[in-house]
Amino acid sequence: MSQNGLKRWYVHGDAIEGKPEVYYCCSCDLFVDELHFPIHNNEPNIMNGLDKYKQGLKTWQAINKKRENNYRRPNNPPNLFN
Repeated sequence: MSQNGLKRWYVHGDAIEGKPEVYYCCSCDLFVDELHFPIHNNEPNIMNGLDKYKQGLKTWQAINKKRENNYRRPNNPPNLFN
């Protein structure tokens, strides 16, 4: 999905633009329904959903500071973990 030639950057739990019942899972690198997320809660050595969301925001902030950033992210997009 592009806007002004920029690709949309998703973090863990972001609702997909135009499909509010579908979310991005960074563990699987897939777009899934909300019922998918609890399957990762009991995996050993895996961050919980909120921690993955926070990590994704940190990554986004670093990418967003680069001069040649080819991505966009709306302000406060719907997310399961915020």
